[in-house]
Amino acid sequence: MADSALVVRSIHTVDNYDAVVEFRFHQNGALAVSVYNSGYLLAEFFSTEDAPYGFKVAENITGSLTFNAAHFKVDLDVGGVNNSYQTLDIQQVDARLRSTPGVLGQTKFSRNVRRTELESVYSEDFEMPR
Repeated sequence: MADSALVVRSIHTVDNYDAVVEFRFHQNGALAVSVYNSGYLLAEFFSTEDAPYGFKVAENITGSLTFNAAHFKVDLDVGGVNNSYQTLDIQQVDARLRSTPGVLGQTKFSRNVRRTELESVYSEDFEMPR
């Protein structure tokens, strides 16, 4: 069936890359959301002790954790109630790095699987992003 969509697009430039956020509103009520990133990855050598500070993107490369996030709310009960999701809880910690003497402030995240609706409820805290 033929369809026309209203596209609302926003481009955000952050340091070394651009983030393109796109909302597509279809005539049948469907909404599609896309986030595209372009630019250069800030990377470093991968080691298992550095895993909480970034994502392994290749055999020996870690993509560093950045402060950019896209937030979307979704009804997880669409396909039934046996759903779960994971949050990346971000915190600042003091870290002693191999390559730098002394203690530095480091961004770290922990993965937390939320299995019930009660576990998924949280109050907005703009000082502590998720």
